[in-house]
Amino acid sequence: MKKIAILQSFVDKTPNLFQRLKDNGHSVSIISLHSEDLVFTAKRKEYDVFLLDLSEVPVEEVSNYQNLPEITAHIPVILIASSVDHSLLQALDNISISGCLIPPFSDEQLCSTIELACHNHNILKTKVYDMKNTLLEKERSYAMLLSNLPGMAYRCDNDREWTMRFVSEGCYKLTGYKSEALLQNRDISYNRLITPENRARIWKQYKEVLARKETFQDEYTITTATGEVKWVWEQGKGVYADNGDLIAVEGFIADITEQKNVEEALRESESRYRSLFENNHSVMLVIDPEIGTIIDANPAAVSFYGWTREELRSKNIREINILSPSEIKEEMDRATKAERNYFLFKHLLANGSVRDVEVFSGPILMDRKMLLYSIINDITERNRMEQALLLNQFCIDHSAVGIFRIEEPDGRIVSVNDHACKSLGYSREELCSMTVLDIDPTFTIETWLEHRKNVRQLKSRTIETIHRKKDGTEFPVEVTVNYMEYEGKPFSLSFARDITKRKVAEKALKESEEFFRTTLYSIGDGVITTDINGNLRQMNHVAEKLTGWNEAEAKGKKIEEVFNIVNEDTWQQAEIPVHRVLREGRVVGLANHTLLISKDHREIPIADSGSPIVNEKGEIIGVVLVFRDQTEERAAQRALLESEARFRQLVENAPEAIFVQTNGCFAYINPAALRLFGVDSASQLIGQPVMERFHPYFHDIVRERIHLLNDMREEVPYIEEIYLRLDGTPFNVEVSAVPITYDGLNGSLVFFRDITERKQVERALIRAKMVSDEANRSKTEFLANTSHELKTPLNSIIGFSELMLDGELGNISEQQKKYIGTILESGYLLLHIINRILDISSINYGRMDLSYTKFDLCDAIQDTCTMMRAAADRKSIELIVDIDPQINEINADIIKFKEVVYNLVDNSIKFTPSGGFVVITANHNGSHVKISVADNGIGIAKENIGRIFDPFYQVDSSTTRRYGGTGLGLALINQFVKMHGGNIWVESEPGKGSTFTFTIPIDYGEQQIRILQVSEH
Repeated sequence: MKKIAILQSFVDKTPNLFQRLKDNGHSVSIISLHSEDLVFTAKRKEYDVFLLDLSEVPVEEVSNYQNLPEITAHIPVILIASSVDHSLLQALDNISISGCLIPPFSDEQLCSTIELACHNHNILKTKVYDMKNTLLEKERSYAMLLSNLPGMAYRCDNDREWTMRFVSEGCYKLTGYKSEALLQNRDISYNRLITPENRARIWKQYKEVLARKETFQDEYTITTATGEVKWVWEQGKGVYADNGDLIAVEGFIADITEQKNVEEALRESESRYRSLFENNHSVMLVIDPEIGTIIDANPAAVSFYGWTREELRSKNIREINILSPSEIKEEMDRATKAERNYFLFKHLLANGSVRDVEVFSGPILMDRKMLLYSIINDITERNRMEQALLLNQFCIDHSAVGIFRIEEPDGRIVSVNDHACKSLGYSREELCSMTVLDIDPTFTIETWLEHRKNVRQLKSRTIETIHRKKDGTEFPVEVTVNYMEYEGKPFSLSFARDITKRKVAEKALKESEEFFRTTLYSIGDGVITTDINGNLRQMNHVAEKLTGWNEAEAKGKKIEEVFNIVNEDTWQQAEIPVHRVLREGRVVGLANHTLLISKDHREIPIADSGSPIVNEKGEIIGVVLVFRDQTEERAAQRALLESEARFRQLVENAPEAIFVQTNGCFAYINPAALRLFGVDSASQLIGQPVMERFHPYFHDIVRERIHLLNDMREEVPYIEEIYLRLDGTPFNVEVSAVPITYDGLNGSLVFFRDITERKQVERALIRAKMVSDEANRSKTEFLANTSHELKTPLNSIIGFSELMLDGELGNISEQQKKYIGTILESGYLLLHIINRILDISSINYGRMDLSYTKFDLCDAIQDTCTMMRAAADRKSIELIVDIDPQINEINADIIKFKEVVYNLVDNSIKFTPSGGFVVITANHNGSHVKISVADNGIGIAKENIGRIFDPFYQVDSSTTRRYGGTGLGLALINQFVKMHGGNIWVESEPGKGSTFTFTIPIDYGEQQIRILQVSEH
C-alpha cells in the first residue's frame, strides 16, 4: 500500500481517481497546489508519491506553481495531463517528472506507473546520478506517455502525403502498419490511408486552419492494412519557426469506429423503433422519467385507454397509474437505470375502470434526451385465469413454473427447465444429479412410494408440498404430476408452481374477512349489509340495539321488515335507501326528519346513508346501510341554539364594551363598544382591521396578543392600552380578552372599559406623590451619608481582619482564625448591604447613569450562567439556557444587564430545592427583547407579589426565616430595568415555582424614558 497525495489546483475535483486509488488498496489524500505547507509536507516525506493533476490547468498557469521543482526533489511526481505537447514540456522543464498518465487509463496502468515512479526515484535520489540521467529519464517518461496514449501521436511534414517524421506505438493498433512503415512514406503514406473521398477536403480544411495558426480537428475514415475501414478523430496544430514559418505538423489520431457504429445503430434503432411503435398491436407509451409526462402514445394505446392521442400526450403517468407519485417516480428511476424492466401495475382507463397491466420498461435515447419506453399488456383476464394459463404454458422452457422430468420409480430427476433452476438456486447439472426427496423435505421413502402408486393409478395428481432451495430456505409449491409412458418406458412430468404469493393472499384474505367483521362490530354507528335483492346479510351490535332485531333472526329477511322508517312530520312510510342504491347505483342518504320504528316500537330519530357494494367487474352485488341515533345530537343542537341566543342577549345588553375579532378584524361589536368608538353603526367597523383603532405605540403588543389568542389559543392578562375613536381622538382603556371560535374561525372575545377619568385621578395622585418623594429624597440622602460613614470603619475592620488571617500581625490559634474569619465574613456581608443601599440611594437621588454599549445578548447571558454554574451544581439544579438565535446585539448597559440576570438566577437557585431546574429564555418581543428566568422552587403567595420589588421587603421577615438576604436585590434590578425603559414582573404559584420576566428595548440608546399618556382636555 502506498501513501499517495493528489495535487490539484482545486481540491476534490477527481473523486473517480480518488476512489480508484482507494479500491486498489492505497491511502489517498487530496492537496491543493496552493497549499502553503506543500513543500514542508514533501520534505517530511509524509507521502510515497504525488499525482500532479494538470488535466484542467491551462499551460500558462503551470509556471505559477513555483514550489513544484523543490517538491520533486523529495517525492516522486507522476504527471496527469489531458494531452502533452511542446508548450507543456517547456513549462515542466525544471521539474523532475517520474511518470505520466493521460486519461483514460486503466487501473493496471495506474498502479504500474506508481510502482515504476517510486522505484526510479529511489534509484535516482543521489545528486550525481540524477544529474547524469535527467535527460534520459525525461525521454523515458515521454516514451511512456506516448505508449499509454489510446491512439497514434505523430509529427509530419506539411505536404499532400502528410509525410510522417514520427509516429507513436499506437500506429499499429490504429492502422495495421508498424511505425517504420509510415515513416518517410517507406511502405505507404498516411494520405493513402485516408479514404479517397476525404483526402482533398482534409487537405483544404487543414491548410486553412494552419494558415490561421489554429488547432485543427476533424472526423473521417481511413483504410487499414487489412482493408478494414475505420472512423478516426484527429486533432493537431502546426509547429512554427521563430520567423513564423510552418515547419511541421503535430497531432493525435484516435479510433472512433465503435462510437460511429453505435451512432449508426442508434439511428437505425430509432427508425425501427418508430415503425414498431406505430404498427405494434401492443400498447406502447413513451414517458419523461423526470416529470412523468407522457411524450407519445401509439394507436394501440389510444384504443386501450379510450383517450385520443392528443389527450394522452397531455397527461401525466400519475393520472393513469394508481400508485402514489413517490412510488411511480421510484419505479421509473429503476427502469431508467435498467435496474428493473418488468412491472405489474393498475391503470385507469377513460371510462373510469381500472385494469391490471404488466409493463415492460426501459431507457431509450430520443432527440438526445433519455426517455422511458413502456410496453403495456392488459393482464386483467390473465390474473383471473392464472392457474389455467400456467398449466397451458408448461412446455415453455422459461415458464413461470418449474418443470421436472422424473424417472420411475426411484424419483431421480432427469431434466429440468430454467425456472426450476432459478427457483431452487441449483444449476441444471446439480438438479439432474438429485432425486425428488432431496428437494422435497416432506417425503420419506415410504410416503414417496405411496405417492407414486397413487400417480400411476390416477395418471395425474396435484398436491401442495414444500420445496427446499440450495441455501436451505423453504417455500410452498403446488405440484401437478402426470404419469406417462414413452416407448414403453414410464416417467413422470411434474409442474411445480411457487404459491408463496397465493398463500400470503389467502392469509391476507382470511385476515381481511376477520378484520371486516371486527370492524363491522366495532363501528359506533349501526351497519346493515344486504344482497342484491335487498335481503339482510349482516348487522352489527349497534344496528341490533337500534332496530330491536338480533342478527340471527334478521338474517335473510327483507330489509323493510327490519329497518322500518317513517317521516317524522307526516308519519308516511319513507323509502329505504337500499332500494334507491340498487335502483340508481350510487350513494344516497336519508331526508331530514326521519324516524326509525324499532321492533319494540321505540321512535328513534336517525340519519343514514346507503352505498353500493361493487365486485371487481364493477357490478353491484349488495348494499351497505349506515345509520346513527340522532337523539343526543338533536338535543345538543337545541341547547346550542338556546346558548347562542342567551349569549347574544347578554352581550347586546352588557354595560361593558365588547367586540369579537377574527383574523385581526372586527367580527362583532356590541352597542357599548360602538358608543366608545364613536360610530353610529356596526357596519362602519365590521371587517375593518382592529389595529386601526389602537394607538401606534401599542401595535407590536397588540400583534403579539392576537397571535397568542388566535394561533396559540391562550388567554392574555389585563392590560392598559390607548384606543382611537373613529375621529382619531385617543382614550385610555383597560382591556382583557379570551380566545373563542366565532363563525368557524379562531378569534377572541375582547372586553374593555374607558379609564380616562381614572388615569386623571392617578396623575393627580402622582403630583401628590411628588411632594412625598421630596421627603423620601431627604431620607435617601441621610441613608447615603450614613452608609458612607459606615464604610470607613468597616474597611478598617475588613483590612485588619485580612492581615490577621494572613499572619501579618503575628501567629494566631485555630480558634482565633475561626473567630476572625467570622468577623471578616460578616464585614463583607455588611459591606455588600451598604453598597446595595448606596446603589438604591444613587438611583433615587438621580446620580446613577447608564453606560450604553452594543453587546451580544447570548454571550452576556452565558457568561452570567457560567458564574452561577457552581452554585447550581452544589444543589444538583439543572441550569437550562434557551435563546432565540435571531437575537444578535442589543444596546444597553452590559454591567447592569448582567447584574439583573445574575440576581434573578441567584434567587431562583436559592429558592429552588435540590434536584430542581432553572430555565433562562430570551425571545424577540416586537422592538424589545424579553428575558425570563423560571424555576420550580417554593413559589410566592399572591398577596406578596405586589410588594416583591419594594426595598427591604422579604416574604419571610421572621427571625427564624430559612433563606437569607437583605430584600434589596429585586428592588435594585427593578430600578435598573426601568432605567433602560423596560418593565419587569413575576408570575408565581406557591409550591410550583416562579417566573421572573423583564423586557428592555433592543436599541433604546440614551433616550429619555417615554411615558405615553393621553393629554388632559
